[in-house]
Amino acid sequence: MDSAFIYDTYVTGKNFIARKSDLEDLQNAILHKRCVSIYAAAKSGKKSLIKNSLQCLYLKNIQIKYAELSLISLRQLDEFLIVLLEKVIRAFASTPLEYKEILNKYLCDTCFFFDEKKLSNIDSFISINGELSREDILSALSLAFRISKNESKCFVLLLEEFQNIDFIEQVYELLHMFKDIIMQYNEDEANNCVIIFSGSSYNAMKDIFEKRRLFTNLVSNIKLSNIEESYIVEHISQGFLKSGKVMEKESIQKLCTDLNNNIYYIQHAIAICDYMSKGYIVDATVLSAMQQLISIHEPRFRTIMNSLTNFQFSLLKAIIDGHRKFSAVSIIKDYNLNSSANVKRLKDALMKKEIISFSDDDEARFLDPLFEYWLRKIFFKK
Repeated sequence: MDSAFIYDTYVTGKNFIARKSDLEDLQNAILHKRCVSIYAAAKSGKKSLIKNSLQCLYLKNIQIKYAELSLISLRQLDEFLIVLLEKVIRAFASTPLEYKEILNKYLCDTCFFFDEKKLSNIDSFISINGELSREDILSALSLAFRISKNESKCFVLLLEEFQNIDFIEQVYELLHMFKDIIMQYNEDEANNCVIIFSGSSYNAMKDIFEKRRLFTNLVSNIKLSNIEESYIVEHISQGFLKSGKVMEKESIQKLCTDLNNNIYYIQHAIAICDYMSKGYIVDATVLSAMQQLISIHEPRFRTIMNSLTNFQFSLLKAIIDGHRKFSAVSIIKDYNLNSSANVKRLKDALMKKEIISFSDDDEARFLDPLFEYWLRKIFFKK
């Protein structure tokens, strides 16, 4: 029987709860052919939002072609461009002959060519002859825009884990090319392509799309809204009701508080409760589920803490203790942070490790709520 509490993949339809305004924002961006960025910590619901938006548009009889590409394992420019081209081409073609025709039509003056031998050996059909020129790179990056102009359906291209583009040696030039291409096609009334830049390294994505200011007024940011506790309580209560089980509202609310309404962790904990119980879910079951959830992730949390310098460790403790003015003389002295200049370096280091994000008014926020819970309750025993 299908579980009502899904945590191991994205969810759609009735399993997707709340975030109606986010759905509307993304649908409107697609309808108006505006590129968007979506960044939040892993398992925050980015893919669910994207898939549900596309599903909603489909139900409105708006036809869309779709392709997705993850940069999680791509570190070389040539590799990235080949995978990008193949993903785009496969969205518009289904046979080797059609692949070749598209290459000949849109990339005939580049170093990219249809490799029949490669296709017969592995599931890839593009190779590179010679060194990549700037024109070659521009042709590859703009193919999605150029090819979709001749189609009746809008083309949506999802670039997942886009922050990993920083691992590519020519990232500065690459990002500027992306900017120039998006700028050019934003002004084209015939534009029929939308790129969704998605990433689970929040601070790295924020650096690309906000601090570097390359994509200002070109790429709209859709911030994932917090899922309200009432929606989560209703979803869990209804899920248990279908299987004849009961969980007290107060127990669900406590779980929401402990996990900062993070639907991934909550669904996982509830799925454990569901597996362990036959009828009424008692508090001891919820506690055991939390312990099991922590045991799964604790090795990762220990690795994070072991990777910190003593100074970084001290700043993290100051954050856990509820302080905000980390450059204050008393805080620097009490937590042995050395100097205000060092505090800035420490904050940058914790952000680079994707542990903490800081608001404009210097308020620290843990990106992983289960890590924060473990840190408070188990590591520092607060």
